[in-house]
Amino acid sequence: MLKYFSCFKGKNALIYAAERGDLDLVKIMVNHKANTEFINKENKNALFYAIDNKENKESLEIIKILAPLSNVDVISKEGDTPLTKAVERQLIQIVEVLLENNANPNIKNLKNS
Repeated sequence: MLKYFSCFKGKNALIYAAERGDLDLVKIMVNHKANTEFINKENKNALFYAIDNKENKESLEIIKILAPLSNVDVISKEGDTPLTKAVERQLIQIVEVLLENNANPNIKNLKNS
């Protein structure tokens, strides 16, 4: 069921959990085979939402769980990848995790950064 769930906003339950920074819920959903490859209408996966939630102390742990299971090089409609978004926000630990999970450092965003 979790594998195919999405709502009218184009977010699945895993994206909502990552967006909220709910580490326990992310763990439960991944353990129950939630679709970590799900891409919403903005062409974003759960990694983007965990990165956007940089204020939450659980975001790094969530990204450590999701990065090996997700497309780390997905390009959003805005032209960002999770890596370019993390670099833009100066999230060094997250950049390291994404690179350790084979994020391509040569993909440029629309701003050419």
